[in-house]
Amino acid sequence: MNNRLQFRAWCEVPLKDDNGKEKVYGFYLYEINVYDGGKEIGFDENILSDNLSLYDFPDTVLGELLDHFVMNNCIISDNYYRYWKSKSIEQCTGIKDESGNLIYEGDIVKFSFIDEVDFGNFGAKSRIKYIGKGKIIFESGCFVLINLKTNYKIPCFDDKLQFIKIIGNVRETPELLEGK
Repeated sequence: MNNRLQFRAWCEVPLKDDNGKEKVYGFYLYEINVYDGGKEIGFDENILSDNLSLYDFPDTVLGELLDHFVMNNCIISDNYYRYWKSKSIEQCTGIKDESGNLIYEGDIVKFSFIDEVDFGNFGAKSRIKYIGKGKIIFESGCFVLINLKTNYKIPCFDDKLQFIKIIGNVRETPELLEGK
């Protein structure tokens, strides 16, 4: 659980192509610091280049993205930036999925949930396994998985949650939210 105070930020940078047409490049920055109530993020130059290398951007675009941060950001000290244009800051839940990946708010996951159903006066109980797709959010002081089909909310730390696997996130793969 020592990962709980890690954050990632979704950034979008508009760049012009050779024809002067604007294209917006979106990407996550991991291992950032958060300032001013989430209005600014901070990171060092190595974090920036390491994070951008995770994306399949052409070399010319990578160079322009790096230049964008150098020209549009306040350099606090050697190779450290403070940036105020991130679209979203998402906190790590401190939980890892089945593949060992840290889960952040905004992630879309497959999950299984086991619940006990009480049949009332008959005294019978039954365990039901539910498999679904959900989205991670932070609500009322805790991380919650929202079932995309039923909107049922399950606290991420509920021991009835048996399996979680990240399949995408709301920024890079929003189409996973459709068709629930």
